[in-house]
Parts: sequence; structure tokens; C-alpha cells
Amino acid sequence: MLLAEWEGSAGLPGDAADQPVAVPPGCQFDTLTVRVEWDVAAEDLDLEIVNPDGAVEGSSGAFNLQSGDASETAVIASPVSGEYIARVNNFAGVQTPFTGKATLECTTPGGCLAGDNVANDDDVPGPALAPDTRVIVSVIDSAINPYHEFYYAGSAIYADAAPSAVTPAVLQELGVRDENILELTRSGNLQADVEADAAIWASVKRGETYWVKGTNVVFISYAGGELAPLAPSTDKSAHGVGTSAAVLLANPEAVILFVETEGALGSDVAHDFAFLHPAVDILTTSYGVSIPNTGFPLPEWRTFHNSYPAVVEMGKLHFSSGGNGPGLTPLRAGAGPWWSIGVSGVEEGTSEGRAALSGLFPDFLSDFTQDLPYCHDAEDCYSNVGGTSFSTPRAAGVASRVLLDARRLSAHKGGIREHQGQAVMVASEGLSISNWLLRRALEQAAFVPDSLAYDPVSGVTDIVGIPINPLAPWLQVGWGDLTADPEKGVVSAALAHLGYPGDAREKALGFCEFQTEVIAVRKLYWDNIAATLPDVLGGDAPPPALDEDPFIYCESMLPF
Repeated sequence: MLLAEWEGSAGLPGDAADQPVAVPPGCQFDTLTVRVEWDVAAEDLDLEIVNPDGAVEGSSGAFNLQSGDASETAVIASPVSGEYIARVNNFAGVQTPFTGKATLECTTPGGCLAGDNVANDDDVPGPALAPDTRVIVSVIDSAINPYHEFYYAGSAIYADAAPSAVTPAVLQELGVRDENILELTRSGNLQADVEADAAIWASVKRGETYWVKGTNVVFISYAGGELAPLAPSTDKSAHGVGTSAAVLLANPEAVILFVETEGALGSDVAHDFAFLHPAVDILTTSYGVSIPNTGFPLPEWRTFHNSYPAVVEMGKLHFSSGGNGPGLTPLRAGAGPWWSIGVSGVEEGTSEGRAALSGLFPDFLSDFTQDLPYCHDAEDCYSNVGGTSFSTPRAAGVASRVLLDARRLSAHKGGIREHQGQAVMVASEGLSISNWLLRRALEQAAFVPDSLAYDPVSGVTDIVGIPINPLAPWLQVGWGDLTADPEKGVVSAALAHLGYPGDAREKALGFCEFQTEVIAVRKLYWDNIAATLPDVLGGDAPPPALDEDPFIYCESMLPF
């Protein structure tokens, strides 16, 4: 629903230009989005959304000169009726003209779009459709190759059935309009196919969602600089091709909401969109601060923008990479905060050893080295790539498999919803599963690598796989390996711990004792210490400790 469009001028550095934005009564909207654009990125403008009580509720303040993107987008969840202010703050411009646009979105099935009190327009995808049982995983990364055979029927993961998770209801939830459904030319020659589809790529706009017909992939671009949004190019990193594929290897039935951020990785606008999107269940991020050209992670003290409200307030799961070196995963901005899930690596299928070049004291391990699609210059290219960049989305994919199965078993339709005052991932008669409960089930279900299965020869040829200590494996593996291998029983065990049919897993007491202490240290650092340190690299200052801790500890006897 389009609320307002306007033009303005930001005056001099330090000045602000306010635009009233009125949210109408009578409907419960999921998000209020404000976007401003101007011509020259160096004339840096910032954006705030001030709520009717006068408090800043949403903001976006990227370093535009660095990103090359002359725009800012701020998003807030569950806006109330009343007058908001879209405030444009001049950081480095002089009388910089800009345009602004404010929109409301309701994606909750049976919500405001189902009635007659909100008129349809170009920003609303029509009357609400009955929701489907689905799971949506958002991958924030460099770029994706939408021509790659991996995403289509006939590939290894869709050998028996075409991908079918993206339904009309899912397209509506993700705001994909009919004209943004892309049917690409696929002859096997990428260069020729991109040229044949030149008109399609010329029409693609930043900040709009698109679906690639024939895949389970919806994508949006917040790429920086002059890069053509979403179009495959060797000027873009193939990292995002690999991370999106790692999710689908674990769960081919997941819907991927891919957020392209080449040239602007970790930008506020990308995090606003993905972390606060009401349809997203799980997020996976594979970046952080490292020593240049090494991947060795450095300590951080600001959290990923909007990770806290996404998890603690909106009920999502956030998986983030533990780093490609023996640094401390609990001190990473993405993987470290207690509400997020840090993932390191294990060499599945080769040495079965702990990946030495992955962060210490994670929540979980997952497959460190995988054969993945990894290119922007062909439609059938694969590489053997390693890193927590890929073990992390693999773990997120396993979690999405558990969630999707639980929703099917409970006849849960749609995504996260409110149940008895709490955001829950699954709700049915007599049962509700929060993100904290699902996380606890994954902890109990994670597979503990067998030290006797270790292959020392492969340990050398791997990216250094070291044996697991059989006396205290928790020191190396956290809760264990979130593996997609059905023989290792993670999905079955997680479902059993949630009360569904499956084979439950018991763990030695040392896992609970050690991991509880790790969480206690993470809480101490992120709740009490990190916010007192100077802001150097950007991100969100972690909020103080909550009066009521939502985290479900292993000693709580939940799940049963």
C-alpha cells in the first residue's frame, strides 16, 4: 500500500528534512518501509523513521560513498496507526535534492488485505491468498547465478521432481508482482542466454523482489556501485552462488530469499529488508571482520544490524559463520551474540575431523568442504569449496528441513505467527514451537562425530581435519554436527525432541554443562561489556540484558 511519495532538499550538513507519514487506523500492517533516493552517492544522506511517540524506531545510515548506492531504506515492523516522520538527515550534501516513498505491507494471511478497508494498488499484490506450508530462508550474500542448472528440474537435488515451493501465496508474501516473474532463456550457453534476456535484466530494479520461474529462488538486489542488479556477471563474486546452494543441498524444498549485496555486503538496507521481513523464518550470513586476505576472524563488539529484533522480538533463527581461522566464534558480530547461532566446520565424508581453520566454541558444526555451484560464467560449473561460509548455510538448511517437517506434521500454514502473546514458528491445536524451542531441539539432535571414524590421511588432504577428542568432544564440536546425512539422524532426532515421531538422541552431561557456560560468557560479553566499547566498525550496539531471559537452556527439561 502506497502511503506517500514526495520530493525534498536536505539543506546543509547537519540539517534534517521531515516528511509526515500517516499510518491509517483499522488494519494491522506488518511493515512500514521508507526509501529515499538522490543522484550522487558522495552527497551522503541518512534516514530515520520517528514513531508517533517521538522515538526513532528505524534507521539507515550506510557510508554511501563507499557503497556507491545513493539511497537509504529503513523498515520497521508492526507499525501502529498514527503519524510517523520520515526524517532525512544531511551527512555530507549541500542542498541535495531527493525523492522519498513510504509503503505499508501486510503479508499476514487473513490480515488487512483480506478485507475491503485497504484498496489495492501497484504496491499491494491483491487479496490475501490462503497460505501454504512452507519455510523461507533468507541468504544475504554477494550474488547468485539464476541460470545455473543446480536450481532447476533435472539437477542432482531435483532429479525426481521440479522445484515447487514457490506458490502464488509465497509470491504474495514476498511481494513479487506478476511483471517481476522472470522466465529466463536456458540453452546451456550463459553468455548467449544473458544476451537473449537483455531486456529482462534492463528492467530489473534495485529494491524489488523477483522470482526466477522454475526455481525455489526469489531474489532482490541491494548491490552497490554501478553493478547491474541481479544479472550474473564475472564482476560479482560467486560466493552467494555457493551459499544459496548449500541451503538447498540440505533442504531442496526451502524457499530461498536471496539478498544480493555485492559491493555493499552487510549494508543496513539489506539487513532491514531481510531481518525484518515478516515472511522470513531463518537467516544465514557468512561474513564478518577478518584479517585481510586471511579470513582469520577478529573480535567485534557491535552486532549485526537488526539481528536482535529479528530473533528476540520476531521469532526467527539467525545462523552466522564462525570464521575461517581458530578465532573465538563468540566474539563475532554475527555468530557471537547469544541470540544468534554460530557455526564452524567438520570434514564430512572425508576425514570426519574438526576443520582446524574454523572458529572455536561455536554452537554447531556442519560440512566445511562441499562440491557446490560456484561461478558466474557458466550454467553447469561446480567447485570444491571450503569454509564456514558454506557450513553455515548448510546448517541453516538442516534447521529449515526440521521446521518444514514440523509444520507439515502440525498442519501449520504460512510462517511465524503470534500465539498466546509470543512469536512462534509452529502453532497447532495444543502445540506451539518457538525459535528457542527449535534451537534447543537442534542442540539435542546434533550428531557427535565419532573419533574412531577419523581418517588421518584425509585429515591431511582436507583443509586440515583434526580428530575429535572422545573424552570431551564438546570442547571442539559445540553441540555437534548439523548434518543433512539421514544416516546420522539429526532431522529425526530433532523432530522427536519436539514431540513428533522420530529417534531421540541422548547426550553426555558434559555437552549441557559446557555449552551453558559458553552461553553465560556470551551473555556477559554482549549484554554488559560490548556496548561500553567505542563504535569503530558500525553495527548495532547490543541492548542490555532482558528482565526475562527467553533462552531455553538444556537444564530446563524443554523440549521433553
